[in-house]
Amino acid sequence: MNYEKTTIGLHCTVTSSKRFHVSERTKDGVPFYCSKEIIKKVNGEKITECDYISEDAYNRVKEEYGVPQTGGIY
Repeated sequence: MNYEKTTIGLHCTVTSSKRFHVSERTKDGVPFYCSKEIIKKVNGEKITECDYISEDAYNRVKEEYGVPQTGGIY
């Protein structure tokens, strides 16, 4: 199978909900994936460690910016 190299922005809109500084992250709560975790998922690797944000921070971002939806990342 041959694949054509292209730019993702030609096929969809790439967005980010919100960035969190390291100082805002917690040891538990809602998993917060950075690019390294997303790359692992794309490559079929298991994510064994990740950062977290508090439930309150998640809910604030969800209300103000929106959050990724199930099935939104393939």
